[in-house]
Amino acid sequence: MNYGSETKKKVSYSGAVDKARLMVGLMMLFAGLYFGFFSAGAGIGFGFLSVMASPFVMIAER
Repeated sequence: MNYGSETKKKVSYSGAVDKARLMVGLMMLFAGLYFGFFSAGAGIGFGFLSVMASPFVMIAER
């Protein structure tokens, strides 16, 4: 089995997918800031993780 010769198919995305990814990232950012500032205990950890992950959602590889 020669796996090196296989080629990956290129998947074409429309602009709607990029807009959806951006909106999800922004919602994660705002939710993270909300939970980070206005909650105590586990909410602070959830807020921190959401804020840290939101840029990666927004710029995720296609």
